[in-house]
Amino acid sequence: MFRGIIDSFILKELNVELRNIVAKAKSNASWSKEIPPAISSIPATTDGQGRYEAKIIVNLKKDGGAPMAAAFEYGSGIHSKTNPDTYRIPNIPNEGVAFPIERWPKYHGPPRKYFYFSFVNHPGVAAKPFLQPAIESRSFYLSRALAKALGVGILDTIKTEWNSK
Repeated sequence: MFRGIIDSFILKELNVELRNIVAKAKSNASWSKEIPPAISSIPATTDGQGRYEAKIIVNLKKDGGAPMAAAFEYGSGIHSKTNPDTYRIPNIPNEGVAFPIERWPKYHGPPRKYFYFSFVNHPGVAAKPFLQPAIESRSFYLSRALAKALGVGILDTIKTEWNSK
């Protein structure tokens, strides 16, 4: 009984803060059309033994998600030493880097499936975190809400136990 009452108060506060974190993460990623709709959460749960779990999900699937989200959260790194805006994709030995011909719809040369390059200078992605800052910005409020929920839960349990006797 004691655990159940406290759990309900804690879960309620966890879910409120979970929604706040998701809203903040979406706001932080508002520069992207794909990332904000890909951010969601699963309501907090407990195992009844004092352990709680809350999940924030970023859908990284190509269809309906934001496969680039992790690259922006962490950055892919800018790798080139000669050009700071690119990194070099190394060639495959004796083959090069293959790109499907469909990437060049105006190509009218000899029929082929791929273009091969010995290397490609590709821009890296600078980190533009949206999730970690959202979590950090709400950590104080989460701690305060959980402390309040624990206190209210204990008081409610004491009242319930007192009135039942």
